[in-house]
Amino acid sequence: MTEHESTVARAEDEGHPMRGVMVRVLFATDQALMLEVELDAGAEVPTHEHRHDSFCFVTRGRAEITIDDETTVVVSGDAFIHEVGVPHSATAIEATRWIEVKSPPEVTW
Repeated sequence: MTEHESTVARAEDEGHPMRGVMVRVLFATDQALMLEVELDAGAEVPTHEHRHDSFCFVTRGRAEITIDDETTVVVSGDAFIHEVGVPHSATAIEATRWIEVKSPPEVTW
C-alpha cells in the first residue's frame, strides 16, 4: 500500500470542470483508489464512462444518479456501482457526499 494521501482537488471530467464537486483521495494502492466525493446542492456530473469499476456508498445527502439508462434517487446509506464502460451521471438534489472505490485505480478528475 502506498503512503496515505490527503489531497484536495477540484474535479474535472475529461477536461470539463465541474463546479461544486470536490474529490479527496483517502487511500491509493496498486489495486484500488478510495475517494471522498462531495457535491454541492445542484452540482452536476455530466454523463461519462471509465475503464474501471466504481463502488459508491452515500454518507450524506440526496442525489439523482443515472447509470446506463436507469435513473434513481440515492440517499445516505444507499450504495451504487457503475462498471467498466457504463455511462453514468449524477445531480445533487441537496449537498451530497459519497465514498467511492475505483478498481483498478484511475485518476479521472
